[in-house]
Amino acid sequence: MSSTTITTITPVMDAPVYYHQKLAWKIREEDWKKGPITSVVLQPFHGVVLFNKTKLSFCTKWPKDTAHEKINMEAVFSIKIDDESSVIVKCDRKEMAVLEGTKMLRVSKLVEVDPELLYDEDRCFTIEAELQVGQRKTNEQDKVKVGLNGFVQDMKLIFQDEKNSDMVVIAGNKNFHCHKAVLSARCEVFKNMLAHDTIESDTNTIEVKEAPMEAVECMLKYIYTGEL
Repeated sequence: MSSTTITTITPVMDAPVYYHQKLAWKIREEDWKKGPITSVVLQPFHGVVLFNKTKLSFCTKWPKDTAHEKINMEAVFSIKIDDESSVIVKCDRKEMAVLEGTKMLRVSKLVEVDPELLYDEDRCFTIEAELQVGQRKTNEQDKVKVGLNGFVQDMKLIFQDEKNSDMVVIAGNKNFHCHKAVLSARCEVFKNMLAHDTIESDTNTIEVKEAPMEAVECMLKYIYTGEL
């Protein structure tokens, strides 16, 4: 294998991620003809990528007592046909085996690779991959996420609930019907303004003159929901 480029990228997902990288291999004709090509990609987990004429795979090694059902592995390969097009292959076959006191986890995809359709003028072709190893979300994590989403939706309904509000925030020509308990709990400034023996507390009114109405509305929505 003549060259390998590695790009570290920041993943976006809810569960913890141990490893996430993009890699590329420029494979020469003479190397391909020798048989399966392997590349070590993940030292802490003994990660190995394997290419041959019928399979693309990504394998990792873990201690025997690892709860493998909590590990999530993903591998998406891109086989370049030319400068403008490529074939995307996502490994969807998942396997686990115990070998010499360790657990081997692998994701793979059976695919026919015909190098004659891929070689460039230097008799090389390129395979790229995006590899990720992370922790699979548990049912408890899903329940917590659903619960939080429900709470946010409830708080959106409470915001501007004129019937049950106990105070008003005035900004520009708009009145925002709010709740003392929420504002005091979520904002130290409002907590001080609504303390005993203040004009705001006695009149149940806070007038904001230093900020435009739109900014005040965004601030109040964030106080209630945590969303911008």
